[in-house]
Amino acid sequence: MNSQQKKFAEYRILQSLKFPRRNSGEVKCWKGTSFEHFRAMSEIVWYLVNQGYDVRTECEFTKGGRCDILAISNGQAWIIEVLKSETKEMFLNKLNYYPDDISDIIPIRVEDWNMNYAEELLGL
Repeated sequence: MNSQQKKFAEYRILQSLKFPRRNSGEVKCWKGTSFEHFRAMSEIVWYLVNQGYDVRTECEFTKGGRCDILAISNGQAWIIEVLKSETKEMFLNKLNYYPDDISDIIPIRVEDWNMNYAEELLGL
């Protein structure tokens, strides 16, 4: 994939968002978000931004649904779902709302998150 194709792929991914102009690297927090969930999200975003990814949090998609983290790099996109109280069924139901252009969807349980194993857990 050449650089022009990568830019087009990234543009297409951003067009699947309701608010594509939101700044990269911001960590959005909702009232009621647990401290553990927010801490894990913040550390994951910090790690990805420092690896050169364009990272957005709490992304709402045009076809409905919202993901915790969207990471974009070199024409590819990954969704990272930080799971604290969600069941497997709740996580699987979210998959129906994600764009087709996503390279991978990575679920990370809050209790499994550890900065020392970031690369291994994220698999990017």
